[in-house]
Amino acid sequence: MKYLKVKRIEMGLDNRDSNLLKDGEGKTIGYKQSKCTCRVILEEKNGEEFVWVAENKSVSEIIKQIAENEDKKYDIKNKPWLLGRNMFFLSYLYEVYEKYLKQNGFKPNEKDLEKARRFKNGKN
Repeated sequence: MKYLKVKRIEMGLDNRDSNLLKDGEGKTIGYKQSKCTCRVILEEKNGEEFVWVAENKSVSEIIKQIAENEDKKYDIKNKPWLLGRNMFFLSYLYEVYEKYLKQNGFKPNEKDLEKARRFKNGKN
């Protein structure tokens, strides 16, 4: 399996045919997912530039699979006191949504939050 590295991430108009809603005359009247989207530009190989256009479904599937992998990695079934997918959430996603979540009454256990911050950087 070959991997491509992320070169940059940009937000822009999503004018792919698969995203456009058109009227009977072929005129664009809206967007199926959203007007703008996040494009992940991958490294160039042989002069080619690859783009992954993130769809909500794809992103949620990625997050789901990472979360399930975290449960397996930390063996949550046999060691329920470990954080598993919560470690992933608190380490990476919580900091993105922290302000929003706090405004809406979500406050994680400070001990778990600190543990996740330590493990994120490979420290115990």
